Amino acid sequence: QWYHAEYGTIPIEISQVIDGNTKSVIKKFRIYFKQMYNVMDLLAIVVFTSAFILKASVKCNDFERYDLSRFSNYHYYRLFSSFCFILYGIRFIQMFEMNAKIGPF
Repeated sequence: QWYHAEYGTIPIEISQVIDGNTKSVIKKFRIYFKQMYNVMDLLAIVVFTSAFILKASVKCNDFERYDLSRFSNYHYYRLFSSFCFILYGIRFIQMFEMNAKIGPF
């Protein structure tokens, strides 16, 4: 279909919701959120977006970065980026799990 041709995480997630077998939007979202990896994908998108916004708003000098007594936006950005990396790492591991159709061999 036409919306599968676009690249990126957000268009893929939107197409998964649209591809639901029912016509009801609420039922499509229920089907979508039943899978744990879809919830993780959505959480990773939200965390990545918030980390990007924090990175864009960070205006600190070198002294603020190394001052661990005060937790600044720079530290929140680093924390969110690390969490996003963990979520996408788990999602990447999911690609290699055993599947009845693909199989280990």
